[in-house]
Amino acid sequence: MAEQPTPNEQKLMRLLLAERKTRAELEQRIVTQEQALFRSDVIAQQQGAQLLAQEKLASISTLAAGLAHELNTPSGFMRCNLQLMLKHWQTIREFVERTSDQPSQLAEIRKELNLDYLLEDGTDLIDESLLGINHISSIVQDLRMFAEDTADLTGIVDLKDCVEQSIWALELEGAALPALHQHLQQVPRFAGDSDKITLAIMQVLNNACQAAGPSGQVWLDLQVKFDTHIVLEIRDDGPGIAADLLNRIFDPFFTTRPVGQGRGMGLAVARMIMTQHGGGIRVKTEAGLGSKFALELPVPPLAL
Repeated sequence: MAEQPTPNEQKLMRLLLAERKTRAELEQRIVTQEQALFRSDVIAQQQGAQLLAQEKLASISTLAAGLAHELNTPSGFMRCNLQLMLKHWQTIREFVERTSDQPSQLAEIRKELNLDYLLEDGTDLIDESLLGINHISSIVQDLRMFAEDTADLTGIVDLKDCVEQSIWALELEGAALPALHQHLQQVPRFAGDSDKITLAIMQVLNNACQAAGPSGQVWLDLQVKFDTHIVLEIRDDGPGIAADLLNRIFDPFFTTRPVGQGRGMGLAVARMIMTQHGGGIRVKTEAGLGSKFALELPVPPLAL
């Protein structure tokens, strides 16, 4: 006959059973919590993906609306021009046919068909259409540049030289510029694309010059700050940017200028270029007191 467990052994067994039950309950609770965390993580990822998709759709919608607006103007007047040119061409064809049969009445037919005006107007229509085509080509070029995810960063960039080239390019365009006050220190050179950096500076500087106007002033300050960042500040004394528009100034095709006076791609392209080079653009503005754009790039770890 088997021995009966002693009271102490019975107590120990009860404790062991209770401990196993508690452990099982804890393990089950941990499994349940892990499953809940997993489900929460999956839900968060799904929500994040949905939010990202919504943001992308919103960006695409904004881009599409801007693109449609910008292309509508040149395509509209090009269509009208071509329709007029077709009528002009038909009239010229009639003139050729009639004068072939009645050479003695050439001057009279020419005056009747108003041929001199048609020839002059036809030249104007072609010139306007070519401007429209150039405008569309510029939009396509801006879009291609904006769509680029990467840049060739194998070159060496001298930022002071890029600023001077940007000023020279704007002066070359022949537009009346405001007074430019330059304080350009020599800063470390860095790896990047000089042409793109020059383009980014020119876009921001052009905005500042247009905001200030021919009678205004623009200040350019280039220096290294805190030993960590190369900073080019471009400040104007223009009207500033309204607070409700500030968060839209880098959107593609956003512009406050009248139709035909700006495509609204300058700041979008400038920020994209700065981002490709590991930098960014900060804006400080106040209505009536002008704006300051700070183009920032990290100081390279090694001198180039």
